[in-house]
Amino acid sequence: MDSAFDTLMRTVAVPALETVFGVTATHITAETIGAEALAAGDWTVGAAWTQAPAGTFAHEAGTGHTATLSHAATVTAGVTYLLVWTMDWRTAGSVTVTLGGQTKAGVTGSFAWRVTATSTAGLVMTPTATFDGTLSGLSLKPISAGVSTAGVTVLQGMELLATGELGERMEERRTLELAASHQAAVGDTFVVDSTTWQATQLVADDGYLQRFAVMVL
Repeated sequence: MDSAFDTLMRTVAVPALETVFGVTATHITAETIGAEALAAGDWTVGAAWTQAPAGTFAHEAGTGHTATLSHAATVTAGVTYLLVWTMDWRTAGSVTVTLGGQTKAGVTGSFAWRVTATSTAGLVMTPTATFDGTLSGLSLKPISAGVSTAGVTVLQGMELLATGELGERMEERRTLELAASHQAAVGDTFVVDSTTWQATQLVADDGYLQRFAVMVL
């Protein structure tokens, strides 16, 4: 006698699979995050700042307590950076952050700042006299933009996946296949006509062809 699962699977409507051959796309590799630029020994700690433990900087509020916390990181104009910090224990005041000719004023909490330098000026953090918090987890890393390659031939497709505890549901998954020589990776995007697809999962790679699950951005 057939199981309930066998009966169920015979009644599942399976839509036709569609594959489009010979589509031309522009392949854009994902951004990459570079090495840490804030070396531990290159901080200049102004008056009213205390470093303890290493990498954590506490500021004491008080009249005239506006000396800066700075770092001699090498900054290149035109490069985009990701600057991250954690702010704790603050009850008053704020910090103004400058890097590479760019300024972020009135910072009162933890933040991740994506900034494109317009000069080679290093990192400077200027507190208000009333700022009474700590800064830690400071990190500065360059971001490299993805590389764009036009005229890449891809195969667009759609496949069905069985889901649910017993595989009782079928879901569609869009896929994109291209030559492995392009060295595509999860996070890369592919522009086909006016639609941008992003690779979310590597489904298959036999050394000659790669197939990715993709989603529309």
